[in-house]
Amino acid sequence: MRHFLIKSFLLFSLTVSTAFQAHAAPAARAVKVELPKADAIVDRARELLGIPYRWGGTSVHRGFDCSGLIVYLFGSEANIHLPRTTQQMLHSTKAPTVARSSLRAGDVVFFNHNGSGRVSHMGLYIGGGRFIHAPRTGKTIRISKLDSAYWSRHYIGAKRFLGGASAASRVASSKADRGNRDQPVLASRSRVSHRS
Repeated sequence: MRHFLIKSFLLFSLTVSTAFQAHAAPAARAVKVELPKADAIVDRARELLGIPYRWGGTSVHRGFDCSGLIVYLFGSEANIHLPRTTQQMLHSTKAPTVARSSLRAGDVVFFNHNGSGRVSHMGLYIGGGRFIHAPRTGKTIRISKLDSAYWSRHYIGAKRFLGGASAASRVASSKADRGNRDQPVLASRSRVSHRS
């Protein structure tokens, strides 16, 4: 009788443990899946603060221009493949235009700061009225205020590529994809100016 009780108890414990794991595992996976891609993009952008601007640049090791930074962030963190130029991104039909009053972290903001009348610069909105961008030769990736006199005057619009990109432009993510991205070259925060 004693052996029967012990076996019954062990069988019951194993059943309860297996049932608990079956219910806990999907919940843990759900938390991972539900983490906002915008947070991952913004976090990665913050890691890149201090990387030098480089015209035509698209990598951590060589530097970034403004559109190269955005293409890199969306590709590496959200597996969304964006057009390469600011002009193409601004006119993309795969992403809705966003009113300035409705900006959310992860939106892409556009500027005309060279007097040509066309879009000439872009950055990643990170919330709190701020955006991260690669400004120009001789400067580094930095945070600027959208409502500063300069950037406010040159602001021309925003797009929301998260949630607005078509399924065809997404690539299934895998641990291997994330493992192959360039590693950050972290700059000392004291060297990086966060003002435009």
